[in-house]
Amino acid sequence: SKAFNDGVRNIAIITEEEEYSSLVSENFEGEWKRLGGTLIVHETRLPTDPDFKTTLLKTLIRKPDGIFFSAAYDSAAFLKQLRILDKKIPVYG
Repeated sequence: SKAFNDGVRNIAIITEEEEYSSLVSENFEGEWKRLGGTLIVHETRLPTDPDFKTTLLKTLIRKPDGIFFSAAYDSAAFLKQLRILDKKIPVYG
């Protein structure tokens, strides 16, 4: 995993409640644990909700080293809202 190779050990997963995103996140989580990484939070959200702020705040308060984001829709809005709250945390997906 690129995140693991980048030195991330404590990761948060944010997933849309939708079949494709859930499958991608499940596969990532399994591989992450196999590598020895720690999953500190796994948040899910509705793909129709344009506001990521609540999900991001609940995630960032746990202080992950990085975020794995799995979404079929609107990744740009997620990244824009994340960068308002945290300019440095790496995002993978």
